[in-house]
Amino acid sequence: MIIPPLIVVGLAILLCVNSLVYLKTVYKTHFRLHLVLVPGTIVMAVPLFWLFAYRSHSDLLVSGAIFFAVHCAGLPFVVAWGESFTKRLKAIAARGDFQMGLPAPSKGYMMLAMFGQLLQDLSKGIIAVEGTEKINTELRRIGQRHPILLHTSFSADGQFKIDEHVVRLMQGGDPQLEGFIQVLDYIVQLNLGYLQKSSPAEIGPILQSKAARTLAKYRELLIQENLLERLADGAFSDRASTGFLDFDRATGGGIAKGTVTLVCAPPSDERETFIRRFLLQGLKQGQKSIYVSSARPPRELLASIGRQHTYNLMIVDCYTNRVAEVPSIVQEGNIVTTPVELSVVKVAISRVTDKSPETPKRAIVDVLPTYLVFTTVEKIYLDLLEIIDDLKKCGYTTVFSLNPYVLSEEKSVLTLEEMFDNVIHVERIPDEERLVSKRKMLIRVDKMAQTTLTRKDIEVDIAPAEDNRLMAPSGSSSLVDDEIPSLA
Repeated sequence: MIIPPLIVVGLAILLCVNSLVYLKTVYKTHFRLHLVLVPGTIVMAVPLFWLFAYRSHSDLLVSGAIFFAVHCAGLPFVVAWGESFTKRLKAIAARGDFQMGLPAPSKGYMMLAMFGQLLQDLSKGIIAVEGTEKINTELRRIGQRHPILLHTSFSADGQFKIDEHVVRLMQGGDPQLEGFIQVLDYIVQLNLGYLQKSSPAEIGPILQSKAARTLAKYRELLIQENLLERLADGAFSDRASTGFLDFDRATGGGIAKGTVTLVCAPPSDERETFIRRFLLQGLKQGQKSIYVSSARPPRELLASIGRQHTYNLMIVDCYTNRVAEVPSIVQEGNIVTTPVELSVVKVAISRVTDKSPETPKRAIVDVLPTYLVFTTVEKIYLDLLEIIDDLKKCGYTTVFSLNPYVLSEEKSVLTLEEMFDNVIHVERIPDEERLVSKRKMLIRVDKMAQTTLTRKDIEVDIAPAEDNRLMAPSGSSSLVDDEIPSLA
């Protein structure tokens, strides 16, 4: 079969035009979903190639023509989607009109839309009071470090406007949110700052109340991006993030601030991961923190946390007296070494606590497994109760660790758990191939104060990169706290 050259040339031209339209649409929108059309183009091009090489294959010509016709039929819809998205970019640039709609946006655009709307909602009260100059000046200052913000501004009616080229960049790549987060924190701080200003008495409370409602509306986004406790140093949050996203989602942001939590688990990497990640989450935010441990020497604690995060950390060392004599409380830098008696440890903790209850603070007390091997709950009850009470009065969100298997009587377990606001159990999740999953663990909640739980058994992911920073250094054993045979 001989195909007229004019038909061949016509099909080739149509293919080229079709491909150019697709490429232009993708270029204009940076819309990655259009890449799914590439296989269709390849399928079309192969029959056409065979058409040029073997003109006698009439069946290939027919199949190629069918594919081509189907491909062309979808072209108007793709172009329409591209034009719709382009109009959306221009609407954001002109009016700050953050709308989702179709085509289905990428993660980058979704994050931009949510952050843009959140910034608008929080800034309108500030702009109504004092105009846009202050906010836009700060926006330009932050834009010097984050160029993606250089072409953004707030209009007089509180709209957050972004250059459409920036929106395309967000649509086509991974979200670059750090600059937006800094702007968000600044605006939240402004809303909070009106409480201390000499403006009309009703302005401060109104702005704070509106900001609190707005942040509550976007609570899921703030938890997802680990911002709920970070904004304005946690002034609008009643939660302390644990660093486990799934757990924070299930609990509305983490553990209620100022409460005391008992983490029950046998000596294991899972227990160590939970308590250290909880502590590290606060240290990253600059929160004053205390780590009380009879399980490991201070050098191992510092190594397991990472020295770069220990500026605000005080360590109460109850371990050294187990291997050497310590006659009295001694402080050297951020390490306080104390005799092992719990009544003396209580005094050492009191010396290093930050007494300002309004600032968020955290504490880890990892001594119960050691003491309960050699004594009973009843004998340490009063000292333990005073430690808990002192930390709560000073505003610390505290985590105690416990190996429940050192308590032989159920009555002792119940007596101990009654002292705490929250009780959770950390367990390993079996893996069919490796017996123990290296990626997940189970957090089972027995009780959780000031919290409405969506579920009580929560599987959480353990990111390998974070494990390396949080776990004890190689060569150290997670069993050391329960296996040393003497407190002397």
